Amino acid sequence: MEAKQKQYEDILNILNNIVHDEKLRTNLFSDEKFRDLFVSQVNNLLSLEIDNNLTFSDKKWAAIFGKSLVNITKQKIKFSKIDNNTEDNIFADYTMLANFVTKEFNFEKEELLKINEITEEGIKDNSSVTPEMKKNFLTDDKVNPDIEIVDKDKEIPNTKNSEGFNNNPQGLVAPPLHPRQDPRFYPYKTKPPGIRIAKYMIGASLLLLTSILLIFFILGISRRYNFGIDNNDISGLFNGFHVWNPEDKLYNKFIVAGGNVNLSNLNIISSPFGDAQLINPGFWIYAIAGFCIYRGLKFFSTSRNRVEEYTYGLGNAVFVWIIVVMFIAMYSQYLSEDWIKNSYKNHIKINFFNESEGALKIYPLEKFNSDFEVFWKDFNSKSIFLPMRILAIISTTISSFVALLSIMLIAINPKGDLEKLKLADMEYQKMLSELMQGRKYEMSSSLYEKDDFVPKPFFKKKELNKNKSDKDNEEKK
Repeated sequence: MEAKQKQYEDILNILNNIVHDEKLRTNLFSDEKFRDLFVSQVNNLLSLEIDNNLTFSDKKWAAIFGKSLVNITKQKIKFSKIDNNTEDNIFADYTMLANFVTKEFNFEKEELLKINEITEEGIKDNSSVTPEMKKNFLTDDKVNPDIEIVDKDKEIPNTKNSEGFNNNPQGLVAPPLHPRQDPRFYPYKTKPPGIRIAKYMIGASLLLLTSILLIFFILGISRRYNFGIDNNDISGLFNGFHVWNPEDKLYNKFIVAGGNVNLSNLNIISSPFGDAQLINPGFWIYAIAGFCIYRGLKFFSTSRNRVEEYTYGLGNAVFVWIIVVMFIAMYSQYLSEDWIKNSYKNHIKINFFNESEGALKIYPLEKFNSDFEVFWKDFNSKSIFLPMRILAIISTTISSFVALLSIMLIAINPKGDLEKLKLADMEYQKMLSELMQGRKYEMSSSLYEKDDFVPKPFFKKKELNKNKSDKDNEEKK
């Protein structure tokens, strides 16, 4: 893209220097080959603007230079986008123009390619050829060249603003919007009615998943297990709650405030980026919940045009799949008692068991496994894993449904109408060409939807239905 932008600016620079030089501008009026080379450069600008959406100083310049050439030559000139244009072709046209000017008019190449300020007003002020300029720069056989003059009654590009350039003191305007940027333009073949309903279902599911997540989190932190030396039932387990010190090669007492470790039902929950013990699990819960609420409500937002109404973007699908993966990752350990048990076993093993040779002699693996079985029997009996497991199953089921629904929406997304898109490009080129001649051109009405798009806000619609129901009840009374 940088190379194309450089080409675009190079073309602007050479055309700008040509119209600002009286000798070159005058020869544009009389020299047909010179004029054709200039037209080629305007066509290249048009191609770069349409195909790559290129601009300079936030303006598109093809129409401006095209109008300038029409004013200089007083001819009807057709400008058109070049299909399948390449950087090599553009460079060849550019080189041909530069070589022609330097050789034919004995013009310094450095002056021709020199970077000067490019302004719309400057181009407008240098878009005419006076009789004095013709006398100074043209030979007698070129003063009145045989050219096609535009209709004096209908098309006078160089005297005053025409219909296509009204309300502009300079007589030059930026090109109007491409049909693809017009909200009335619908670039697809069909309008699947189920897309909007499915979006509501995804939005509602995300809000429901958020509610379940918050309930799950509240349950998880509501009951804590006193995991420490003050609990007489397990105070002798795990080598008396000693941890291995690799420097002393001894087990040292696990010291915490109050001599205890409170283990909640959420101690094994995983964050999207690793072990939640490194970061408070509540951080991830609230972050995911807040994001899901925001995105869930977005699915209920009012569509601004038909494209939003009848399509399901890939960005929405990717977001939904990421959320689904997060939820399944968080809930997976709670789907069965064995999975929960193994997760807690690994969690405790990290803290109170060491596999180095010296540690195994003091506290072997067999002893750790037997201690964990005693701990688990007591811990599980006092936990609230059953309701949490039920919520995990429900949430995983809803998450899977949302993922499948999202995939289905991608599959039924409307297909692009290639013929309509091609017609839009052709009509836009015609309009630009006519504007450059100072004439007005109406693009084909078949490009646009016949009826106006009427937004269907979800929440407002419900409110209106309620008001209508209340009004009907009053009338019945």
